[in-house]
Amino acid sequence: MKNIPFVKWLFVILSLVVGAVSGAMAQRYTPTDSAALRALLVGRALPQERVYLHFDNTSYYLGETMWFKAFVTSHSDDRATNHSRVLYVELVSPEGYVVKTDKYKIADDGTCHGEIHLDPAYLSGYFEIRAYTRYMLNWGDDAVFSRVFPIYDKLNNADWEFRNMLDRPRSFKTNNDWVDSDPPECDLKFYPEGGHLVAGLESRVAYELRSLDGIPGTEEITILADGKPLLTTTPRHRGKGTFTLTPQKDVEYRATVSVKNKKGKEKIHKFELPEVETEGVTLSVSGSSDTIRFAINDNYTAATDLGFAVLHRSNMGFYRRLGNGTTAIELPSDTLPEGVCRAVVFSGETPLAERLFFVHHDSLQAGDRQTVKLRVTANGDAPHNLKLQPHERVSLTVEREDGKPLNSNCNYAVAVVDQAGVQTTSWGYNLYTYQLAVGLRAQGLHPRCLAVLRPREQGARPPP
Repeated sequence: MKNIPFVKWLFVILSLVVGAVSGAMAQRYTPTDSAALRALLVGRALPQERVYLHFDNTSYYLGETMWFKAFVTSHSDDRATNHSRVLYVELVSPEGYVVKTDKYKIADDGTCHGEIHLDPAYLSGYFEIRAYTRYMLNWGDDAVFSRVFPIYDKLNNADWEFRNMLDRPRSFKTNNDWVDSDPPECDLKFYPEGGHLVAGLESRVAYELRSLDGIPGTEEITILADGKPLLTTTPRHRGKGTFTLTPQKDVEYRATVSVKNKKGKEKIHKFELPEVETEGVTLSVSGSSDTIRFAINDNYTAATDLGFAVLHRSNMGFYRRLGNGTTAIELPSDTLPEGVCRAVVFSGETPLAERLFFVHHDSLQAGDRQTVKLRVTANGDAPHNLKLQPHERVSLTVEREDGKPLNSNCNYAVAVVDQAGVQTTSWGYNLYTYQLAVGLRAQGLHPRCLAVLRPREQGARPPP
């Protein structure tokens, strides 16, 4: 669908306003300051929406019905939206086809509820549920709610242990194309903190190792510099780990890892590390529960206009103009919003280094301003201790752990299923985690409004 026209006009008007302000104050504002001001104005002028769907289970059988309650909220403060009144919910097949699309009216409190019947004529597999409003499509597919469910073949004689699924050909992505084949025997990806390796600047490099069939690897990795061993590292958790590297100009860095193939024979795989840039910026984030620390370094030979910002969803929580060289910044964690934030170093509208980090608040110490922890009891006892007779009435009580009263305007959703029909025993994905971590996919501003939030093009340099 096309973008809503008023968004285009609003962007043009804001650009003119910011341009006029920047021109009138050219003696005090740099291009980087203007980009930060534009981010602040556009974030307030173009509020975003988010959708979360609460389902009654984590997997289903063909012939069952998926029940859900939807929460449509403002991206900036999690309050009920007042922009959209229609929610679109799609069921997408494993092949990527939209099987069905339903529309639901969004109530004044930002909620709606519905169901998706899984026709027994469907072929089992991993189906995707997508939910969005037309307004959300202005921010692209990354703003759309998405969750994948395993859908098994029709239940056989009430045997809940029967979980058969159609075996489809494997497919994996290479060079932006999907290829029907077996996955590679070994795959190793590198993620320099801040986004790039810069000559002469120490960088922390994260990596992910996947062995046969996509299983997280545990094998030792050797980093080579011009063919000579430089360091070794071993994954610490589910194939993931980190190492520290100070790359040098005109040095070729590679990694080798020995993995057994399907025949049980050892095979050495080689991987290239990201290219080392001659000039650039590195960004490192660390800290404790009280303080977040940012270390920013650059090796530009000429004076460069740099800015540093901390972004959360559609808002800018912090901005500072930087000088060249080394800069250390400390921010109390309670001054930043809870959840995923993004630290960005940029010049004008060119991003130079970016880093996502997570801020967690202790709600019982911070008070009403932050996340509230709840205590739920059923018939006066913990739900997992409850023993019921057939058709027995259950009374649920929801309280705050800190003893303060609940807001009477709160909205709740409860899923009740027969324990025999529970498909999975544990699942860490819920409304709380989604609201805090959605920034990984959809935080930031409209991509046409501030280039600093777009991935930096390979080889791009800051303007003179």
